[in-house]
Amino acid sequence: MKAISVKQPFATLILSGYKSIETRTWSTAYRGPLLICASKQPHAGSWLCENRELSARQSVMSYPITFPLGAMLCIVDLVDCRPMQQSDELKACCRIYPGAWAWELENVRPVFTKHVKGRLSFYDVPDSEIVLRPNGPPVDLLPFIFH
Repeated sequence: MKAISVKQPFATLILSGYKSIETRTWSTAYRGPLLICASKQPHAGSWLCENRELSARQSVMSYPITFPLGAMLCIVDLVDCRPMQQSDELKACCRIYPGAWAWELENVRPVFTKHVKGRLSFYDVPDSEIVLRPNGPPVDLLPFIFH
């Protein structure tokens, strides 16, 4: 399966269904299932949540929960890729930036967390390594973000 690495907390925000747009500086013609893997290093800059700008210190480093790093988290369907618009900011959890492409993600399916060696761009993970988790309630991250 095609996979992509996403920095935390964004990977978990995708898993929770809170972030439905991933942004990149490159477009893709690919449409279909995509394995979301958490990068080994968390995001170091600020990010947008509930229309509030949060710094790295206010986010990943101060959460009372641990975000998986270097691991697969979920499968999504990549359904569209288009230039980012300002109206995408909340769904992308970031401000619009020059050259940003909005990748629209749908149909989140959690997988059992397993170590993955990430790479830049798309990479392949053998289907035999991916095990779907039974569906449960989405992870509600907002209490942890605004503690």
